[in-house]
Amino acid sequence: MTTGLMATMFASASLVGVSGTAATAGPYTGTVPTSTVCKAQNVERGDNGRIAVRIVADGNAEPRGNVTVRVVKNVGDFRYINTKDYDGGVIIFKTPDLDKRGKYQVTCRFDRKPNSVWKDSNNTDSFWVTRRN
Repeated sequence: MTTGLMATMFASASLVGVSGTAATAGPYTGTVPTSTVCKAQNVERGDNGRIAVRIVADGNAEPRGNVTVRVVKNVGDFRYINTKDYDGGVIIFKTPDLDKRGKYQVTCRFDRKPNSVWKDSNNTDSFWVTRRN
C-alpha cells in the first residue's frame, strides 16, 4: 500500500510540475509576417476614389495596428493622406472628389501596434480618373 501511495504521489507531482503556456502567434516582437492587400478601381471625373485595404497574416488572429493610405497624382497635382486604426476586416478609404484626369498612385502601409508580434508591411496600386461618359 505504501508503494502504491508513493507511486501516485510521484505521478501527480510530475504532472503538477509541467505546466503549459498560452499559445501565441510568435515569441518575439515583429516575427509574424503580414501582407497588405490594396485595391483601387478606376473612377470617373468628379467622383471620389475608393481604396479597399485588408491585412493578411498566417493563423487565425487578426493583426492590429494602423493603416495609412497615400494617394498621389503622378504629375503632382493631387495628394491625399489618411490613417485609420485596423482591427481586422476590410477598411475603405474615400478621397475627396477627383477633378483632374490621369493616373493616381496609391500606397498602403500597415504599422503594427507597439510590442506586437506582427511585422509591418506595405503595397501599392494605381487607378485612373477618366472623363464622364
